[in-house]
Amino acid sequence: MKYKEFFKIVSFVYLLSFRTYSLYIDWRKIMSFSMIGTQRSGSNLLRLMINQIDGLAAPHPPHILKRLMPLVGNYGDLQNKANFRVLVDDVCRLVELNPVVWEGVILDREDVFNRCQDNSLVAVFSSVYD
Repeated sequence: MKYKEFFKIVSFVYLLSFRTYSLYIDWRKIMSFSMIGTQRSGSNLLRLMINQIDGLAAPHPPHILKRLMPLVGNYGDLQNKANFRVLVDDVCRLVELNPVVWEGVILDREDVFNRCQDNSLVAVFSSVYD
């Protein structure tokens, strides 16, 4: 699929919770976005379609939030930099150990740490995907 063709205005139909939505997106205006789909919603198909577009990346999800949100309390106070750095390291390691490799991606933990808007798992998630 050619970049120019797709970037004019894209129309696709997406099945979500037994309802059909039409989404019209001008991809040139979007720097990044995150999509979190529920199981069996078609989000993986959409990810694969987006990943075919030159200039866009839609890597296989390592399920950061699903796997680590139940464990966040074990990190202690995330306002403590040492605790937050352990969380950042664990998220980066989870991505690195994902069964489907993110080709060409090297996560610099210090960079991920510095780009976090706040000390939370969601901030680390956003920083990794950004």
